[in-house]
Amino acid sequence: MYELEARLEDSLDLLSVEEIGVATLGFFKTQTVIHGASLQEALIRRIIKEVDTIPEQALVSIIKALRMSLVIPVWPMAESLLGVLCSQIGRISLKGCAHIVLLTARTHSVHSQILDLVSQKLLKSIDQARLKDLEKVLYPLTTLNYDPKTSPCIFEAIAAELNRPERQQEFTIHPKCLVAIVHYLALLSIFPHDAIARVLDMNFIRETYGRTNYMIGREILSIETCLEIDSPGYSGPRLPEDVRNYLSKRYSTFLPNREKRLSKHGAFVLDVIDTLEIVLGKECMVCKYVLPNNSRADVVFGLDREGKALPIPDDYRNHPDFTGVLRLPKVDGDWRAIVLCSLNMLVRNRAGAPNGETAAKIRHLRKLGYTPLMVTFLSPFRNRL
Repeated sequence: MYELEARLEDSLDLLSVEEIGVATLGFFKTQTVIHGASLQEALIRRIIKEVDTIPEQALVSIIKALRMSLVIPVWPMAESLLGVLCSQIGRISLKGCAHIVLLTARTHSVHSQILDLVSQKLLKSIDQARLKDLEKVLYPLTTLNYDPKTSPCIFEAIAAELNRPERQQEFTIHPKCLVAIVHYLALLSIFPHDAIARVLDMNFIRETYGRTNYMIGREILSIETCLEIDSPGYSGPRLPEDVRNYLSKRYSTFLPNREKRLSKHGAFVLDVIDTLEIVLGKECMVCKYVLPNNSRADVVFGLDREGKALPIPDDYRNHPDFTGVLRLPKVDGDWRAIVLCSLNMLVRNRAGAPNGETAAKIRHLRKLGYTPLMVTFLSPFRNRL
């Protein structure tokens, strides 16, 4: 496909925007990434040039291919494109707008105007919206931890849609779409119990993901964890303990190995650990997987009333990983959990603000009694992002 990509770039000025739409749809349908930043930029410039007249079908086809392909150097230009497209939301269908708004999640950046406009558009016809459209609009709002502050609340409106009998056929046809919506709402501490009972039923899970635990998505584990911490009154089906523990280990990221070549993030993690060992002492800090649905371990330590480091109790240090939520040590103190944040855990244009999953993690740590401390990985390329 590299040759096709090169030919498309060479002939872009000779093609109509409709023809470009057909070509880019081919990339999307075959899940082929457009690798060249120059072609991505040329496609964005073409949309901007013809923004008032470009047919919706061609626009959405190009947007789909871009969303799948965007490289970091093109992200700022994609944000400019979103600004230009704000004026077109009125004429574009909700289905088309849902694809446009997904660009914000790809660039890890809040574009409040486009998010607000599409959220309002969804609310106006939410009872006619497809389940897929609900998912596509909800995803960037949750991922970016952004509340468009609509009236009524868009999150509550989407949750209410899951209780409508008319949606039952869609749930059967698109079960993973239902799971995704329930997952995003759970991250926001919104729990439509009937829908949750459906997606946590093991018969539903087996029908949706297959007969082996290996195939079950992390979103199921996340829903289970959010329920345990945020909605203890829920009395419906729960994930079996053995399945929960398996998935927790399955989706975990193990601590970096000093004997192997380290990534920049791995070196950052070890640097933080080494520094804390010097400052606190090895006996006063430990790396633990506090939350089953979060793949990375947190660094836990405690301080007494005088601000002195507390030794980690043996029962806490030796508590087996991947066996559920890890409660506070049974020793009085200010127990802190350092959350080691890579750039993809943050909202890029919000000065280091946590994204949706990270915000949920911080909320959960607080509810468990920990004091969460975010430590952010700043690469040498941070200023370029």
